[in-house]
Amino acid sequence: MKCRKNAPRRPNFDYCSAHWYFITMVTADRRPWLARVSPGRYELTPAGRIAWEVWLDRPGWFPGVQLDAFVVMPDHFHAIVALPGGGVSLSRLVGTFKVATTRAVRGIVGPGRLWQRSFWDRIVRNETDLRRFRNYVRNNPHRAMASARVPPQ
Repeated sequence: MKCRKNAPRRPNFDYCSAHWYFITMVTADRRPWLARVSPGRYELTPAGRIAWEVWLDRPGWFPGVQLDAFVVMPDHFHAIVALPGGGVSLSRLVGTFKVATTRAVRGIVGPGRLWQRSFWDRIVRNETDLRRFRNYVRNNPHRAMASARVPPQ
């Protein structure tokens, strides 16, 4: 299987190869459809709970894919994932997730796009990278709660 190389991806890298990846997907227009964050409070919306459940179902669609830490934020989604190599590309995994979540939340967020085009990725090179990305993912809601502003009354 030949992987298609998209512009945001690393040139000349085989995104079907067996590696760990850190990925970020952002909602269309950075709309906060997936979670609500306020000082000391982080709560998934119904659309965010659906995104959570759809992500957990991914390995069933692609045998050998391993999910690691992930987090649903108001306007983006971070995940660490390992591909087994040779079968599925990172773009295909992300694309099926985006399509499945968009279809599942259509009644909640209305017509139009749920996600921005493409996604960001980092290839996890070693255990140090993996620990750093895991910490980033796990601490993301805490950073958001700490920096949240109380809306004016």
